[in-house]
Amino acid sequence: MKISVQPPTLPKGTHRVRLDRIDSESDRQFGTRLLWRFVAPDGGEFIRRTGDNCKPGSALATLIEGMADRALSVNEEIDTDDYVGRDYMITLDEKQFEEGGDAKAVLSSIKPVDSKEVS
Repeated sequence: MKISVQPPTLPKGTHRVRLDRIDSESDRQFGTRLLWRFVAPDGGEFIRRTGDNCKPGSALATLIEGMADRALSVNEEIDTDDYVGRDYMITLDEKQFEEGGDAKAVLSSIKPVDSKEVS
């Protein structure tokens, strides 16, 4: 059996990261999920999971609005490839999802480093 060493998860705090790629996975409970993989210059990473339904207030819409640095319009078409390879400042907090469980990093804010709109 082969295993590979995984990059460390970024800790709580503010980090400059690059959106490396967006993958999708099937989940019995949630259906199709998008995995947004952000990497820091030191090799640390943070993966944000969202649904694939972009409606106002959804995790997906909130993430894209932060990356675009603007509000999205209803019926707007978005090409997620426009965001891959760009740099962002993210702030991570910790949240405990299960009583007695480990705290996990959660995304509390994201902004493009250059603060220019992505259209």
